[in-house]
Amino acid sequence: MFQDFPLQLGEYRLIQIDNARDLRTQYELRHQIFHDELGWLPAREDGLDDDRYDLWSDNFLVLDGAERPVGCMRLTPSDEPFMLEHEFLCLMPSARDIEKTARTAEVTRMGVVRNAQGNRLPEVSKLLYIGMYCWARQRGVERTYFVTEYNYFLRACQAGLPGTAAGEPRVMDGGVLSIAGFLDWPNMGERFRRWLRHARIAPDALIMQSRERDCLPTVS
Repeated sequence: MFQDFPLQLGEYRLIQIDNARDLRTQYELRHQIFHDELGWLPAREDGLDDDRYDLWSDNFLVLDGAERPVGCMRLTPSDEPFMLEHEFLCLMPSARDIEKTARTAEVTRMGVVRNAQGNRLPEVSKLLYIGMYCWARQRGVERTYFVTEYNYFLRACQAGLPGTAAGEPRVMDGGVLSIAGFLDWPNMGERFRRWLRHARIAPDALIMQSRERDCLPTVS
């Protein structure tokens, strides 16, 4: 666990998952986002989205003021396999173009739920990116690889995130125009720096609340 978590931005709180109950909640949320809402993944009878990368990655949830899950992501250090090396290698010029050093990592399964109006929650996206940066900073990571929908990549770059394309856009399963790229944290823009100034470590009361969640019975 890292000292920067939980993180708070407005009513939203980012926690690093360290118990089976919250991990199952994240799997359910991922199935909701990536199958029910986006149609990027096939349906599963158990309503969960989990895979082998969860075994060696750090998983995160964003909770709203009512403790409802509204966002998630998974961060993988470079000494473990990346999805980009296997499932998404077709989006790269070659495997040699993926840097696997102590200064690199990968983010996958990053998603935000839709609200009643069908829109994503921008504050939740901001908090996920801030958490990603904090995790990277603590590990000495300067480059975080990702695969995302092409238009979302363009919007993220316009918002000041230090995004760089690593390959050409390509239509993937489900008809999604996708692109591989990376976030170069030393090149973050001033807009992202302003986001950082608005985030803070969650106060002691919320940290204690998070610890109380850990004491709940786990779900196998």
